[in-house]
Amino acid sequence: MEIHASQINTYQTCPRMYRYQYVEQLVPKVTSPKLFIGRACHAALAAHYRGEDALVAYESDVQEQLARIEPYADDKQWEELLDQATLGKKLIEAYIPWAREKDTFRVIAVEQPFAVPVWGEKRRIRSAFQVGTFDGIAEDVYGNIWLLEHKFYKSVPSETVLRLDSQAGYYLLAASQLYPDRKVVGVIYTIVRKVDPAKAKSSIVHRTKVLRNGFEIENLRRRLYHIYRQIITDKLYIPSPGFHCGWKCPYRELCIAEEDGSDVEGIKDMLFTVGEPALITDEEVV
Repeated sequence: MEIHASQINTYQTCPRMYRYQYVEQLVPKVTSPKLFIGRACHAALAAHYRGEDALVAYESDVQEQLARIEPYADDKQWEELLDQATLGKKLIEAYIPWAREKDTFRVIAVEQPFAVPVWGEKRRIRSAFQVGTFDGIAEDVYGNIWLLEHKFYKSVPSETVLRLDSQAGYYLLAASQLYPDRKVVGVIYTIVRKVDPAKAKSSIVHRTKVLRNGFEIENLRRRLYHIYRQIITDKLYIPSPGFHCGWKCPYRELCIAEEDGSDVEGIKDMLFTVGEPALITDEEVV
């Protein structure tokens, strides 16, 4: 079994959302504008750190997403997507000169996929792997390894939120296995606020370094094993309603239908396709 940090976050948010996304592999026909801009901007920054043209990569990803979404989007949704596409381009145009001035690290890997074993208390679990893709791996002037995390938020999260970021923590756990002879010290978060740079009263780009120590990494190893066991043994996927229902979950109508006995299969056919699950990340408004 392969388990992704985003799967863990989704399961801990709501087991039923996990079932829709990763067991039934239901993919919304129309992408949320909030996810749309995050995906395209990530493609742009990946191109930038590979030495390619970020804006070309951005436009390519936008056009690919729009071509897939267009048959299903209504006029209002289409207008929102186009507005987000315009905003995203402005964000990338502002980020590139900022990064050229502020980057003090050397990028050694971009959009690097990984697969590392899941470990129990005393041994690795056979055929169980944590998988994912690093936004980037960098080294500082001392040769220390840092994860690069690019986030596109409406506002800058607190240092506490970043310090307790479990997804980045699991990625650090993976990096410590992939770079056993190097010192993996923490995460460099680059937060790009989803605000028109021309109207912003301060810089839209904020960077924070968060150190994570060996004690934290060991706790994450145990936590990963625990949540892995929960996921593989869950048969009910009981819903966990909360504020996330209103802003994060694309399965709201389907979930309500399942509760009140409405036409579940009809809603699936109308709103979703079946395929590779689109990762629900934290590229949402905070």
